[in-house]
Amino acid sequence: MNNEWITVAEAARILGVSKQAVRQRIYRDTIPHSKDEDGTVFVRITADNPENNGESHAENTGYTGDVGRELIAELRDRVGFLERQLETEQAASAELRRIVAGLVQRVPELEPASETREPPETGDAVSSPPEPRAATEGPQEANSRSQEQRSWWRRMFGG
Repeated sequence: MNNEWITVAEAARILGVSKQAVRQRIYRDTIPHSKDEDGTVFVRITADNPENNGESHAENTGYTGDVGRELIAELRDRVGFLERQLETEQAASAELRRIVAGLVQRVPELEPASETREPPETGDAVSSPPEPRAATEGPQEANSRSQEQRSWWRRMFGG
């Protein structure tokens, strides 16, 4: 190398690594770099300092075409699997939302009849007015009665 300043893309091609790998070296400040007024980043590759060029970071600067293709194929397979798994989970989630929406619509149908309703009158029978509650009930008895009158789903979900 003749110690000239080159772009990140050129340095990546010469070193046999990705542009992101060169940018990481710039970030770690392990390769000489500078930026011009346009914002273009230049790096200097030196032949006498291999740790600045990537060999010390366990990067193979030789030809890795076959290995790279195998890794890319493996990653594509994994991404495909994860996409299929995500689609399956989204479908299951949509089904669960549909079921919950159906149940929420049925909640009014599921509430038990209130105790204060009078049964329908039959014939000449005269219904008696509901009996008044005793004024001597303690707070615990009143609380238990109010919980008995609330529907099960209001007790369960705090409504």
